[in-house]
Amino acid sequence: MRVGVGETLRLLEEEIAPSLLNGEPKILHVELPTGYGKSMASVLIAQRLARGEGRLAECAQRVIHAVPTRYLVEDLVERAGSRAGGSILVRGQCMFFDPLLKDPYFLSDLVFTTFDSYTLNFFKIPVAEAELMSAGFTRGHFDVSRYAVLSAVNVFDEYHVFVPGDSEVERTEEYESRALTTLYAVIRNLTESRVPVVLETATPRLNMLPLLERARAKLVRIALKLRRDSDLHGVVAVYDDEFVAKLERARYETELVEGRLVEVVKKNLGKMEKPLLVACNNVRTAVEVYRALRELDGLDVHLLHALFTLGERKRKLRELHRLRERGREFVVVTTQVIEVGVDLDFASMITDAAPLASLVQRAGRVNRRLEELLSRVLVVYDPMHADEGREAYAGVYNLGLTRLTLYALSEAIAKREVGWRLTSVEDRVELNGKTLITVSAIAKMVYPKEPAKIDEKHWRNLLILLKPQMESDSALTYLRLLGSFVREGALVPVYVPRGRLERGSLPALEMNRLVACPSYKLGLNLEKGELNVKVAGRVLQVENGDLLTIVEVRDGYEVERLDAGRVIEGIVRGAVRVGDKLGFLRALVARPDAYSREEGLRAW
Repeated sequence: MRVGVGETLRLLEEEIAPSLLNGEPKILHVELPTGYGKSMASVLIAQRLARGEGRLAECAQRVIHAVPTRYLVEDLVERAGSRAGGSILVRGQCMFFDPLLKDPYFLSDLVFTTFDSYTLNFFKIPVAEAELMSAGFTRGHFDVSRYAVLSAVNVFDEYHVFVPGDSEVERTEEYESRALTTLYAVIRNLTESRVPVVLETATPRLNMLPLLERARAKLVRIALKLRRDSDLHGVVAVYDDEFVAKLERARYETELVEGRLVEVVKKNLGKMEKPLLVACNNVRTAVEVYRALRELDGLDVHLLHALFTLGERKRKLRELHRLRERGREFVVVTTQVIEVGVDLDFASMITDAAPLASLVQRAGRVNRRLEELLSRVLVVYDPMHADEGREAYAGVYNLGLTRLTLYALSEAIAKREVGWRLTSVEDRVELNGKTLITVSAIAKMVYPKEPAKIDEKHWRNLLILLKPQMESDSALTYLRLLGSFVREGALVPVYVPRGRLERGSLPALEMNRLVACPSYKLGLNLEKGELNVKVAGRVLQVENGDLLTIVEVRDGYEVERLDAGRVIEGIVRGAVRVGDKLGFLRALVARPDAYSREEGLRAW
């Protein structure tokens, strides 16, 4: 067990649990580097709770661990199950998750889930019954999942990604502080209910701390220190000599470059150690780079992004793991899916410019095992991707925050080196005879000092939903207006058929042929109830404005043509009427020529 993980367990037992039992709640704020293993602390906590050991067992019965993406849920359930060795029941809950490993009510010893699924259960819409509730078949049993949450240690992993401007959000101008407000509402309700809360991050956002303190709980911060004599008021600083020894073996050489990413990659390809990670800000750029590299002789190049089918993504990851284990040289061109939930290790990286938190996560995939290696990291800024009017970079990130990150990195590079794996209490340290500036210090330069702000209107609405007299129907009504408690729009399942589908019965819905695609990439505006036929027609089977869909009815699956209004109703409400039958919309059907195993769904 790493020292930082052990100290996390000690603080939960000796500080957090007693404070909750005495009616003076505290929140544990864990600030540890990428690749440190802080996520696996949840396994150890769950094992202690299952044995009924210590004072924490007086506060909780299980652990619910919420993460930003479903890819991370898959990875953590597999790793935690292996680590636990059958001593506890480990399950997951997210979109498209293996039904045999699902726990939609969060009743297992340890449940990994996405923040989206977590918030549905938290705000009285049990995931297991959401569709049936929308169809009016049941009023739901929200008290079961609420009981599970309120009797658990609630862990929020890499919670900083819910802060506006810092996370990958296309259509930046439409993004508000919805996710942050929802997170704040959840944490405040948990602390008022005397429930243990753990927040984990590799890129501390100090402007978040005043907001968290508004949740009527005291923060207990734990962070790594890289010198034995380092100390900082208000932080439990932990020294891990084994981890520091590994850090001393690994070195990172960082360079900032301006130009088109594809040109920079081609120019520097021969200078970069393999395996090489090329991290792109969007699918369009990733495909452009992949196509350019594919033309080069003797180069083993792979493409990975969120618009591949479930089956294809799993196949690609298995292949990449095999190549890595055999020591092969290859290049992976990818998007933000590499940041969390993909346990691959690279020797070097060329990346699109992005805010600091994203760059730290990407760099966390470089020399993940901290071997004796010099890794080059090239950060590429393309002025053509700067949209001054929308204050957006590459249509994905906040432009000001991206530029501020580049400025902070340039300052660090001019005087010293960047310590990509150094989330610590120090601003700079001496390792390998070189002065390194830490991620924590760069974060202070990049992120605003003013306290993070919430959406007051959304906050008040969420408070109303949490009142004891409010039931699930009110939460469903509000959710239909929003589309999601967390994000703008919704993820829509798209089915990639083996050939052209015609109307009629479908023997089975092959889950491995589904792609989760943002609604706006399919031409769907859920808020206005509109369909952009031109956009939809590039990806989906459209005929006279109608979309080919797969609907589940009492007798099985049927392929039906539905107008835009009924499709949107099916997405928002779950249930949709087909003739004289009521069914559940399971997927929209892609054009056969809109998907390839090599490049994925062409919704970019």
